[in-house]
Amino acid sequence: MTSTSIVISEDGNAAINQTLTMPQNATLVTVPLLASQVGDILVVNQSNTAFSYLVSNENITIYTLGSTRIYLSYDTDSLTSKTGSVWTLDFTWGSNSTLVLPAQSTILSLSSAPLSISAKGGSPVLILGPGAWDISYGLTLTGPSSSSTTSGSATSGSSTGGSTTASGGSTSTTASASGNPSQSNPSSTTYELALVIVAGVAAAAAGLALWRRRRPGRLPSESLRPDDLEMLRFIRDRGGKVVEAEIRERFSVPRTSAWRQTKRLEQLGYLRIRKVGSQNQLELVRDDFDQRPGS
Repeated sequence: MTSTSIVISEDGNAAINQTLTMPQNATLVTVPLLASQVGDILVVNQSNTAFSYLVSNENITIYTLGSTRIYLSYDTDSLTSKTGSVWTLDFTWGSNSTLVLPAQSTILSLSSAPLSISAKGGSPVLILGPGAWDISYGLTLTGPSSSSTTSGSATSGSSTGGSTTASGGSTSTTASASGNPSQSNPSSTTYELALVIVAGVAAAAAGLALWRRRRPGRLPSESLRPDDLEMLRFIRDRGGKVVEAEIRERFSVPRTSAWRQTKRLEQLGYLRIRKVGSQNQLELVRDDFDQRPGS
């Protein structure tokens, strides 16, 4: 039995994580890969012991040595392509899989109906059946234009705001505007945006200076966020050691987001990160995170 998750990051990279359940007497297993060009391959068992493997074409042979549960993870950038602002994900898989798209992305089209669609942490999560999949999506862009479009559409006779229609998993968007000075003056918008950026930088600099005066030399324990606590508890429940691929699979986060969060927790003194093969192993070195107020 195999479970497969595919986590797509904003740059189009796909992190594949699989859990393989094996019979006790098996000494090796050959499983297909989602692409012929893969990297950062890691194969471990439930005790985080790394295993040998051999990659041939689009298959990987794992020498399981009698282990009943194997975790396989690897990365590839050959599943996605980009045309303009539209990303396309194209792959074929022989069993059900869980697909996690980048946070705040919008699904534009689907080649087939998924088994389910939900959201987790702002990321669309699709359960896909076996077969060939062609999925188009776009990343949400936020900026001053959204407020201008809203105000323009509220003015009768001066503009027509954007409208979105969706059917069968596909989405199309149309928009037109005319006669609204607030939308036709980009210099004003640019100037306002510049003021916001300058104010934000100044506030950040002032806050950093104040923090340095109050807590010189290290980050305070109050810097732990709710998602930090969830990750630390997960690592503790797994015996104090996990590989980064398990974090990405458990919390459905892209590789870059997982790396930033684990590095932050290492700087806070809660984790130790070291290389095991081509993967990062996370070891819990502090377990007092549940003692902080409000945890």
